[in-house]
Amino acid sequence: MVFITFDGIDGSGKSPLAEALRKALAGQGYDVTVTKEPTDGEIGRLTHRVTKGELKMDMLALQILFAADRAEHIAKFRDIIESKDRVLISDRYYYSSIAYGEAAGADRKYLEVLNSVFPKPDLALILDVDVGIALERIAAKNSSTLFEKKETLERTRTAFRKFSGVTFIDTGRRSKEETAVEVLQLAKALLK
Repeated sequence: MVFITFDGIDGSGKSPLAEALRKALAGQGYDVTVTKEPTDGEIGRLTHRVTKGELKMDMLALQILFAADRAEHIAKFRDIIESKDRVLISDRYYYSSIAYGEAAGADRKYLEVLNSVFPKPDLALILDVDVGIALERIAAKNSSTLFEKKETLERTRTAFRKFSGVTFIDTGRRSKEETAVEVLQLAKALLK
């Protein structure tokens, strides 16, 4: 199995690029599954309520819920993870939990330990974009969460930039199509 993750601040283009990669790989005959965090499971729905402001929760408790949702998520896809000829794409993974958690004031080392039990992706893509561009994209979607504020996104972007062993892709300076070609090339290099 090849495991590819897309992370980055809200408005960085994760969902469209994950779908573009799925479509391109499936068109070339690969068995591809796209998934998303937080999930639509019980725990994931609870995290959605918190991030939409419908339910108040301590930020550390929220981070633990994100990890619990991830544990359920990984368990659900265990058959794909253990296969040799499939591709699993995740729209968000633990990199987002760590970056957003740190931006909200949680201890980064604690978040890294909390998430250290989860499988490391074969290709971890961090999509980087100027916060102003991200906010324009967010406004066009007519949705908002607790994290979609300029100051929060700036702190989160800074936290994302601390990761090593990942591939950073600037999604603000090129078209979605040009970026999708780069992502496909990176994925295809793993599939050889």
